[in-house]
Amino acid sequence: TTSQVDLEVVNMRVPLNREALGYKKGEFPHKYGAGLCGLMGSACDGDYIKPNPGMKICGMIGNKESTISQTRLTALKLGDYLMVTLPGEPLCSLGIELREKIKKEVGFENILIWGYSQDHLGYLLLPDDWWQGGYEAAMNLWGWKLGEYLIEKSTFLTKQLTTKEREDNSNPEVEKLTLYKDEEYTPIKLSKSTKPGETAKSPVTLPDKSISFSWYGGDSGVDYPQVVVETYNDKKWKALKRKNGLPFDDSTYETFLNYKVKPTYKEDADKDGREFLWEIVWKTQHLVPQAMVLEKGNYRFHIQG
Repeated sequence: TTSQVDLEVVNMRVPLNREALGYKKGEFPHKYGAGLCGLMGSACDGDYIKPNPGMKICGMIGNKESTISQTRLTALKLGDYLMVTLPGEPLCSLGIELREKIKKEVGFENILIWGYSQDHLGYLLLPDDWWQGGYEAAMNLWGWKLGEYLIEKSTFLTKQLTTKEREDNSNPEVEKLTLYKDEEYTPIKLSKSTKPGETAKSPVTLPDKSISFSWYGGDSGVDYPQVVVETYNDKKWKALKRKNGLPFDDSTYETFLNYKVKPTYKEDADKDGREFLWEIVWKTQHLVPQAMVLEKGNYRFHIQG
């Protein structure tokens, strides 16, 4: 082992349009992309051999205002390891093909494919898989050539990790992103809470065995409550701990917060006082074995905000 490793990172933005992806005249005739292809009554016919004709019918057609016209790719070399990002959910078959292509053309052996990275274009499939239809194929915005296009561009990018040059990956084909527009607006005047700290409804058990508790707090612009489940032991209320020693709080999937304002700012923008109703819901029943099994006892929510 060593504490010194080589590190190099290359990035590139690539255009997304019919021409860049290589569609011929009449193929995938959607200038701004399309999705939900095949879900108009012909999803996944179970043939697995012949293309599904229903894939030519798309339920969601893109437009100029909402189209995804570019995406970002990154390749990283860390010692003997190569990491490649993909902007979506790659199927195993696509990930394997990308890995084998890099091994053959670039020479790396230890290759990690990172999906869900820097962008999300839906599921990323190979052409034969896309043409079979089904859920994954429908959740794709640029048709059957998107997957192979990303494979080619990613492989091209990884080759730059074998050179000593510092490549310029700027691309005039890729439009500059407008992250936001400067628009004039009137900031909302925050209102006082008419019932700060009052209980709205004592803890109740919901039909799904979840526990609900609601109270009146403050505007979410200035008040975000932190909730911890406590248990009564040794004549003291203490935070309920998990097996790893961390407190059982509202930061995990077992709990979620609801929030309502009355009247809303849309209903009355100038109202001086409002009711800010908060609710914590604690799920106590799960379909899979849990790391923590609750024993019979007294519990409460400790809320700070």
